[in-house]
Amino acid sequence: MKLKTSTYNQLQTLCWTEDNRLQAVKDDKMGVYYNYDATGERNLKLTGGTIDLTQNGTTINIPILDQQTLYASALVTVNDKGYTKHYFEEGKRICSKIGSGELQDIWTLSTPIEGDYQNIHDHRSIGGVIKIFDICMKLPVEIKNKDLFKEIILPYESQVNSSEPVFYYHSDHLGSASYITDSSGIQTQQLVYLPFGEDWVDKKYNNPQFQTPYKFNGKEKDQETGYNNYGARYYYDWASIWLSVDPMSDKYPHLTSYNYCANNPIMLVDPDGRNIDEFRINIDNGKIEEVSNAGGKEFDVFNITNNKGEAINTYVFDKNDKGLINMEDNQYGINTHGQSGIYMNPKAVAAILGVLNDVGFNDISLGNFSKSDGTSPSPSVSHKNGKNGDIRPLRTDYSGKPCTVYDSKFDKNRNTKLVSSLNKFGWKSILSHYDKKGYITKGTIDFKNHADHFHIQGFNPNVSRSKNYTIWPD
Repeated sequence: MKLKTSTYNQLQTLCWTEDNRLQAVKDDKMGVYYNYDATGERNLKLTGGTIDLTQNGTTINIPILDQQTLYASALVTVNDKGYTKHYFEEGKRICSKIGSGELQDIWTLSTPIEGDYQNIHDHRSIGGVIKIFDICMKLPVEIKNKDLFKEIILPYESQVNSSEPVFYYHSDHLGSASYITDSSGIQTQQLVYLPFGEDWVDKKYNNPQFQTPYKFNGKEKDQETGYNNYGARYYYDWASIWLSVDPMSDKYPHLTSYNYCANNPIMLVDPDGRNIDEFRINIDNGKIEEVSNAGGKEFDVFNITNNKGEAINTYVFDKNDKGLINMEDNQYGINTHGQSGIYMNPKAVAAILGVLNDVGFNDISLGNFSKSDGTSPSPSVSHKNGKNGDIRPLRTDYSGKPCTVYDSKFDKNRNTKLVSSLNKFGWKSILSHYDKKGYITKGTIDFKNHADHFHIQGFNPNVSRSKNYTIWPD
């Protein structure tokens, strides 16, 4: 694969593994090789500049890999300058500390190695790198890395530095580092991003000892390529896309396979390049599945699907401090006709979105659910906690205007379908009224003063939590 990057204005050649992981990148100025462990996490990075060589009268540009980073774990990274320790709180990186030494048990192998270590290392690492560049790019590669064990690990068995400088991350709601401070609270780096994560401001001052590569969403941005490592995939923030196809793209056919966060980076984050679900609503059987807590206390993500697992629509709504969602006009075609403060419970929103996609009507109008604090708007007393509310009857002219059961434009067929869908998604009691000929919509209960709206109540949806429920960092 070849890609012209704006970040470095270079034509890059990219090589991939069989499981769709980026393994090597090269342009006229640099080359890089990535290795992964059995779980797919990156555990080694080799980088370096390039030189021009003349071979049989032809000039070729080959990489010289002389820098390396070893990812011993998520907590420790080792490079040619030393090692850094990382500290997390509920999956969120909160600080990095430059190691001073006094490493213990460095001679203890976690898994015994059979055979000569150097031969195994050369075959698996060096041989693998040479093979990748040869097969993918038809180029030789020079490997001039130091022995990290001899040059870094072994010296750090003793104390090398008298102190361990520590740097703290101050992140926004997306987990993106906004600024870095040292142990004294002095700011050492300021970071500001464009909506899709491209660097806008990256100001470094006061302490050149540490410059974080962990930026947008707290993910490592590789200086050599400008790509962000999310684990399952690499993200190219300048182009606002992933470099490779979404491994779960079959669940989101309405979105491009390279989209980032359903094209909503202001409110969503994607920890590993895979899933963005929070609620998954099946329009065929009325089931609502809780998949993750992606939005935390600030917003909710709703994905509409069917029995085949096909994705149909994706919705994102803000929540207030009571955990309720304000269903304002012009949000995804949902109508409230100027009424403000129609607050709904997230599960009720999941259900109403299921109804909208199930019946396929775009003139459904909501009204009188709850106030922002969950109390019932007067004169009603039963519209509490965003679960009970009103819906206008549907008209034959699809206008969404007010309508009563006595109106000649009252659409019996569509209202019957609407009530059936409301029942399916959890509203077990729906109040209406007889018309002058004694007709009442099937599935509703006669109640006075309900000729001009359906009152939906008795909310008891079919909700379950996924076996693979994912807890995202706040």
